[in-house]
Amino acid sequence: MRFVLLVAMTAIFSIQASNSIAQPPLPEWRLSQNNPNPFCNKSTAPDIGYALAQPSFVALNVWSPDTTYVVRSILNMYQSAGSYMVRWDGRDNSGELVTQGDYPYSLTAYEEEGGPILFEDMLVASVRCEPTSNEAATWGRIKSLFK
Repeated sequence: MRFVLLVAMTAIFSIQASNSIAQPPLPEWRLSQNNPNPFCNKSTAPDIGYALAQPSFVALNVWSPDTTYVVRSILNMYQSAGSYMVRWDGRDNSGELVTQGDYPYSLTAYEEEGGPILFEDMLVASVRCEPTSNEAATWGRIKSLFK
């Protein structure tokens, strides 16, 4: 009699478990626009969101406005599938604030470091800052010397 009762409880448990387990959907490949955009790197740092559809070696780079060189390497690592958010502090690889301009940033995902590309996308972050009153006064004095 104990044996029959145990089998019945196991069967009920397995039915409930199979009906209640839902697999979360896998994320799609995505690179999101930085927020805020434009931003002033003297006072704010934009968040950059991205999603990986499968485990990948990820490179996230900020490029010079003419895309001839990498200004800042933000990520260069292996990551699991999922959604992520990183913050760019508006600085280059040497720690200096970048000048105003439009800086493309790219996300490249590889099967393995140096392997085939799984996903690649590029967007643009705009750095715009109003000059401070001291900076404006200094520029005004400099301009007056050349009149």
